[in-house]
Amino acid sequence: MKAFVIFEGSIVPLSLITCTYVVGNVRHAGLMMPVDEILGRMAPQVGLEFDKAWVLRRRGNSAQQMGQYGQEPARESIVLLAKNSS
Repeated sequence: MKAFVIFEGSIVPLSLITCTYVVGNVRHAGLMMPVDEILGRMAPQVGLEFDKAWVLRRRGNSAQQMGQYGQEPARESIVLLAKNSS
């Protein structure tokens, strides 16, 4: 589903479009998943390029994750992807 949303942003026929995503990194079974970085790496596959990202805040983990794996703050970020000019 998420890859579909990225693709939809790439099919708009404007060459100067910027897609803005607000994403939160997650922790699953103790492994931090850098959603903002993954989004930036997926963008070229659908005709978008990484423009920039801003970290909004660092949030805590769920009680279940902290109890088992300790506390490791997760980023919430704004990611900007621009349409390729080619």
